[in-house]
Amino acid sequence: MITATYVTDTSHTASSDAFSLAVTMPVQAHQTSTSISCVPNTVVINQVTSCTATVTDTSVAPTNPTGNVSFSSDSTGSFIPDTANCTLTPFGANVASCSISYVPSAVGTGTHTISATYSGDSSQVSSLGQTTVTVNKRATSTTITSCAPASINFGSATLCTALVNDTDIGIGIIPTGTVAFTSSGPGTFIGSPCTVSQQVATCQVTYTPTGTTARTDTITAIYSGDASHDTSTGTFPVNVETIPLDTTTTTVSCTPNPVTIGQLSTCTATVTDTVTAPTTPTGTVSFTAGDVCTLAGVNASSATCSISTVPVASGTIAVSALYSGDPTHSTSIGNTGLATSLRVPTVTVACAPASVAVNQATTCTVTVADEAIGTASIPTGTVTFAPGGTCTLSHSSSDPNPESTCTVTITPTATGQLSVSAKYSGDSIHFGSQGSTTVNVTPAILNSTSTSISCIPNNATVSSLTTCTATVTDTSSSGATTPTGTVGFTTNSTGTFAPTSTTCTLAAGSTAATTSCSVSYTPTVAGHHLITGSYSGDPTHSGSTGSFNLAVSSTAPPSLHSTKTLVSCSQGSVLVNAPTTCTAKVTDNSTSPTVPTGTVTFTTNAAGTFSPASATCTLVAGNAPKIATCSVSYSPTVTGKQPITGSYNGDSSHAKSSGGFTVNVRSTLSGSVLLTFNGYDLGNIDNGLSQLAVLVNGQLAMDVPASLDHLTGTEF
Repeated sequence: MITATYVTDTSHTASSDAFSLAVTMPVQAHQTSTSISCVPNTVVINQVTSCTATVTDTSVAPTNPTGNVSFSSDSTGSFIPDTANCTLTPFGANVASCSISYVPSAVGTGTHTISATYSGDSSQVSSLGQTTVTVNKRATSTTITSCAPASINFGSATLCTALVNDTDIGIGIIPTGTVAFTSSGPGTFIGSPCTVSQQVATCQVTYTPTGTTARTDTITAIYSGDASHDTSTGTFPVNVETIPLDTTTTTVSCTPNPVTIGQLSTCTATVTDTVTAPTTPTGTVSFTAGDVCTLAGVNASSATCSISTVPVASGTIAVSALYSGDPTHSTSIGNTGLATSLRVPTVTVACAPASVAVNQATTCTVTVADEAIGTASIPTGTVTFAPGGTCTLSHSSSDPNPESTCTVTITPTATGQLSVSAKYSGDSIHFGSQGSTTVNVTPAILNSTSTSISCIPNNATVSSLTTCTATVTDTSSSGATTPTGTVGFTTNSTGTFAPTSTTCTLAAGSTAATTSCSVSYTPTVAGHHLITGSYSGDPTHSGSTGSFNLAVSSTAPPSLHSTKTLVSCSQGSVLVNAPTTCTAKVTDNSTSPTVPTGTVTFTTNAAGTFSPASATCTLVAGNAPKIATCSVSYSPTVTGKQPITGSYNGDSSHAKSSGGFTVNVRSTLSGSVLLTFNGYDLGNIDNGLSQLAVLVNGQLAMDVPASLDHLTGTEF
């Protein structure tokens, strides 16, 4: 009983009503199973099989299933009826069945899976059953219905017809595909395999027997089958008889002959009937290269045909032509030789620049091109230049022409017209060949030079030795290099040179593009001796001369004043690559001193650079009448203690002397610093000649003139 009660609101009274609902228990659905069987279960395409579905109620209180069963296939085929449904008919207490027909239309995988689906009814649930049907191709028979005529002579042909029938049960299908023919005897078929027609599955070929002995040939037709049909074969006998054949001769000629590799030649076969009453031969001629041509008559007894051939190797190529005969002519063969030679390439040579100076390089390129008649081939191999050596040919992929190139570099050593030849060695396809060109070689463009001469001492006495030095400098505005070679010395007066050859060989110094060498000269008479040095030049430098006027007296000149050279660098301790100024102080130590003049040259056995690059400075009078100084800048490039030597070269009244200083070159300054003060020449404090040295960690940092005020003051 279902009761509904309305609860009142401010405007309505309460009310209610009731309804009696009848409830029954549901009927439990019955389970079913479906099985299917097809008879026969092995069929061919288009053969009908009957498929029966049986549905069984498998519940504890079974009843007969009712309703429909639908059928399906996983392959190609059709059901009868085409709805693929049947209605169950009961038999027994809990079983019902129904049947339809299945017709496969293709083999597919060879196995068709048939499914039967029971859809259920008001008390039975659905179920599914499956079975398989094996499907094969349909059987055929192949018959050669005729070979007409059935008896033929050698060289004659017969037309053979094959018929393919569908011989299997069910609805037949017209076979498609091809039929191939064979013969038990020698002969040729035209049209085999042939394609059967779609109307009656027949096709025809022509058979021509060959040989010389009478026989019976069994002709076999082999049907290849198709998607619906199996293969089959059939045979037919053909009687082959002999008749006398006219004898023939075959001759071969090739034009042009000889040829080169890749050049086309046309080879012609002429077949002649040699009997008394000749007829024109027909048929084909087969050449050794595999080409076949068909004869065309030229008169009552002869026929010709031609093929083209392109030789790929040198030598004499054997060309054979085999005439196959015809129904009235026997076979014959002819031969000839096609002489084939290597291809002749052209060789061209070009040098750039075509005009150079002595010792200036030029690049020479050879081009080997295949321009001979016929099919060109890219030359390979090597080319030998004279002069220049050997290079290997290569072909650029972007070059459309059949040619290869290679290059050498040649540096002429003499003026004139230089002949450059290039000899190609050839390869398996090409003959060797040669080309040439000329290069105009002009005199070398030499760097200009200057030669200066100095003699020390520059004032000499008779029979005293002086050393004369020649300094040769490359004066080119750009690209200056160090001159090499020798300098020859002469004099306009009387004296002797050592060595007696009066020549010396230049040796490079520390200054770029400058070199020097020296000889000794001993004058034997008084006066002015003009010493001339002549530089002869080298392959890249022009010659030049220089002179020095040596004053020679008959008595010894006054003795030279002794000197003392002191060197100091400020700062004395520097970072690597930082410049320091190195000063040479030259003092006249004689009893009657004068101010030294001339130059000081600085050197080091460590790594660094001087400025100026000559490492030489000119003395300037100092703050006392017997002192002169000059300075250079030095930049060390490695760390460590570097000795700096200043060598005073002397002058006409002062002797040479030298002094040294050690520069401490550091990477960084670290740790404690020890300052040390050293004084020297303190006896000359009163005239300002004393020096005070300041050392940092044992290395001179500065060197300053000292006075009494410095020593008593508080600056240090």
